[in-house]
Amino acid sequence: MQVWAGCRTQAIFSDFQSQSQLQENAIFCEVADISQLFHIMRQAERCPNVTIKLTKNAARRPALRVSMQGVRPHLDISHDVPVRVLSELEVRDISAPPLESEVVQIVLPCLAELSKFVDKVRSTSCDRMTFTVRDNERADGAAATSCTLVVLAECFLASFALKYSSVQKCEREGENDADFDGEGDGNGGDKPKHRDDTSMAYASV
Repeated sequence: MQVWAGCRTQAIFSDFQSQSQLQENAIFCEVADISQLFHIMRQAERCPNVTIKLTKNAARRPALRVSMQGVRPHLDISHDVPVRVLSELEVRDISAPPLESEVVQIVLPCLAELSKFVDKVRSTSCDRMTFTVRDNERADGAAATSCTLVVLAECFLASFALKYSSVQKCEREGENDADFDGEGDGNGGDKPKHRDDTSMAYASV
């Protein structure tokens, strides 16, 4: 499965600083062990103050240093996650996969619940996992604004399912441009504002 995911910076960081020679001071990194990063971030969930910094480890290699302050009184914890900083040439080849017009874009439900389901399914050695999204029909016949998302995992002896009955659909880029008369930063008129805590993901098998 190939997955392209993105979220707004404000949804993760309360304070963010970045300097580079790329456009918008962007820095692109390849994480050597994504499971290690997930494990560390789970530890940081209840920490009142977490800092993530791109630095160099003891071996002078690039790393993401995750520092947790206030875990316990007078105890601070830091973890280094090895990364590889991508060159500008490599960055040019990174782009979201093309999406057909019939592909539905949705706002993912509670990521914590979805992550727990995936972790439990992983221990059962399921050989297939299917994500199905269907529009919810409206009584007035108007276009659907929500969908039903079903995550189905199957193995030889059993199957497991997680269902969300009302998942918000994302507005496709350029969908309502013709009807939008707002000015300025695009938050005027009737155009809905983007939520900073929204996470979107696109997956293809």
